[in-house]
Amino acid sequence: LIHGNWLPLHSKQISNNIKNAFNNGIDKKNRVLCPIIDINEQQTLLYPITLKDHDHASVIYTPMLDKKDTTTALTMITSHLLSPLFFQKMRTEKQYGYIVGVGYVPINRYPGIAFYIQSPHTDSITLAKVMDEFINESLTFLEEVSREDWQNLTQGLAGQLQEKDQNLRIKSQRFWAAICNQDTLFMHKEQLLDAILSLTLKQVKDFISNKLMLKNKPDRIILYSRENSSQVKTSQNNNEANIKRKEIQELVGRAIGADDLTKKSKRKY
Repeated sequence: LIHGNWLPLHSKQISNNIKNAFNNGIDKKNRVLCPIIDINEQQTLLYPITLKDHDHASVIYTPMLDKKDTTTALTMITSHLLSPLFFQKMRTEKQYGYIVGVGYVPINRYPGIAFYIQSPHTDSITLAKVMDEFINESLTFLEEVSREDWQNLTQGLAGQLQEKDQNLRIKSQRFWAAICNQDTLFMHKEQLLDAILSLTLKQVKDFISNKLMLKNKPDRIILYSRENSSQVKTSQNNNEANIKRKEIQELVGRAIGADDLTKKSKRKY
């Protein structure tokens, strides 16, 4: 990418020099493949993380199976809509922890949404369960969203996407990110903006119900902290096997490990 105060002649010279330097030295077989895991139709996968002397923490991450503009818009606006409600319930009212939130988290251009809590006093299994309870009750909270609230929400998110780049460096980074995401016409932002402004609150409610609620068995990963051996009381009922069995029963999912997360697969372009 060459962007800025460059003459076309100089840009072409630089481009030709680079092409000549790498002539016959590039092969697709040498490209880096992302270590990923296919969670399609896997429902809930459980990934415990053991850390030394840590607080309790849980993350429920739900990735989407496609990267259509409508799917991305639904994921973004759902995060935008639920974030203040989640903070109010989990931080202000129930005081589960000091790091609490809902975030839009895309991975390799595929949209996803994450709910997370870090707590000094509530165990990670309980945190995951209360987050599921919030998701299941979220449609009730959304009944209070008025037409004016909805318009303000969509216009606010659209306004963030329409913000102008503050300087040339930021603009160049945006262009480079678009190129990496194969958006060579630099139209994705405008298309996403149109998708956001065309959404209805009913579509968001259907999205939450179909993609996030536990009753509909969404494909997702729950990352949660597990106490290390020095933090667990030594007893026959507290060995690793029993702890793992209890976690699976409580969270209703299938446990996976590091080996499952490093399967090699081609990128989904």
